Amino acid sequence: MVSVQQAISIITSRIKQMPEVELNLFEALGKVLSENIDSTIHVPSFDNSAMDGYCFQWVDGCTEYEIIGQIQAGDTNIATLEPYQCARIYTGAMIPIGVDTVIQQELVSVTNNKISFNLDKIKKGANVRYEGSQSKIGDVVASAGTRITPSLIGLLASNGIEKIKVFDEPKVSIIITG
Repeated sequence: MVSVQQAISIITSRIKQMPEVELNLFEALGKVLSENIDSTIHVPSFDNSAMDGYCFQWVDGCTEYEIIGQIQAGDTNIATLEPYQCARIYTGAMIPIGVDTVIQQELVSVTNNKISFNLDKIKKGANVRYEGSQSKIGDVVASAGTRITPSLIGLLASNGIEKIKVFDEPKVSIIITG
């Protein structure tokens, strides 16, 4: 007869690394990654708004911008904004070229098709998620040895990953002899 600690020691000394298996991402919940996973795309894949508000090209000292349109998530025909112009923009919507700031809708007053705001409430570059700011192509987004969780599945899916290599699960049996 052996003690529990001796049994654990015997088992541990005889464990071999399990072989790798490739699984669809959603079949891998609870498994352990057998290799690093690199991003295959930039995330986000384009500059976009982090919130609902108004986007514009920052002009030092300016607190009033003319509203010339709106940009919804999914819009691809985006108008160019000139200095002192802005557009209503929604969370996740593509930022026009040259635009560098989004002010949240709660911080503006809208009068006569213009927004105005207090400069103390906003900084240049606010509320813009830049292309590749979460991950760039080739960045390691998950390391070997990491257990697959629902949030990791979401991260990997957002990076265009469909299949991953994980360690196969061991088959364990216990025989009780009396």
